[in-house]
Amino acid sequence: MTLRLVLLSVVGALLSALALAPTSAQAGPDADPAPVELALDVPSGYEGQDRTAILIATRDGAPVPGLTVIFTRTSGETNETVTSTDVTDPTGTATTDFVLDGPVQIDAVVTNDAGAVVGTAGPAWAFPDVVCRCSPPGLNGRLQGRDARNGDDRLAAAAARAGADAVVRLFRVRQGVATRVRSVVLGEDGVVKWRIGDRNGSRATRYYASFGKTVVSLGDRTKIVAVR
Repeated sequence: MTLRLVLLSVVGALLSALALAPTSAQAGPDADPAPVELALDVPSGYEGQDRTAILIATRDGAPVPGLTVIFTRTSGETNETVTSTDVTDPTGTATTDFVLDGPVQIDAVVTNDAGAVVGTAGPAWAFPDVVCRCSPPGLNGRLQGRDARNGDDRLAAAAARAGADAVVRLFRVRQGVATRVRSVVLGEDGVVKWRIGDRNGSRATRYYASFGKTVVSLGDRTKIVAVR
């Protein structure tokens, strides 16, 4: 075999090896996004009370808006089901209201714009509290929030029917986990205010407040509010 044929044979073998060698794919703009994390909260309460189930969708800690959430509510007594649909807002939150007329199970299926399922949450249960007719009324507690001029979060919780010695606790919700950030005894005017340092810039921070039970009122919990 001549030297020229030997060289051609070697070059051909090298080209074949390069063609068969695996290549490592690099993440680009079309890479699969991180999975969506879902947190479903279904509060209990006294029988006949209006309640709100809340689903929060996040990806890498940031809210995911625009997802369609199909809630299925199943009665624990009659096994009848009711469905409702909501779309996650800019804070990644979707809700459904229900009346707590007995044990209630809620499940959620979440889909994207293409109709593909990105996750499910539940089952989560809510049970009515056992309350005698002589018990005091509920509080109907409320929580409002807004940004201060320096970017801090300003919140006010109110419950006009609460006892003056009711303990009010403020919770911060992050990735479905609630952390208590403040605790104070409610004053006689039924209002308490907080100013919380902003930790996440322009992102929304979610809060809710809980009111402790007293001799003149039941405990309660507010809906989650988002403050930027």
